[in-house]
Amino acid sequence: MTFIGFFIIPMIIQVIFPKYLESSDAIQIMNLSLLPMSIVKIHMPKLLAIEKSRFILTGLIISLSVWVPTMIVFGTVYVILEAATSFVLATIIQDVYFFMVSKKLNEEDHIGK
Repeated sequence: MTFIGFFIIPMIIQVIFPKYLESSDAIQIMNLSLLPMSIVKIHMPKLLAIEKSRFILTGLIISLSVWVPTMIVFGTVYVILEAATSFVLATIIQDVYFFMVSKKLNEEDHIGK
């Protein structure tokens, strides 16, 4: 889906919605977040299943603490492109956090057995 959204959707926008050509760059950037978002959506139920919801809350707080300031800083200059970039950045950072938490929990599980 990421590759389709990155390469095909801008061509579709040019043909079907020519008035919205400015948004095609933002759509391409936002599509880059599909892969990290899907990985986040895989980690969240795993953490909920082992009753570690505090890590989910922490990950969301980290994501928001990156997303909001970068949107304020970047959004005043380039508006839509940098706002999309800040969303992708926040999603990637949240994904890295969940990956590190899952790795730590797996190591603790193997040590405990």
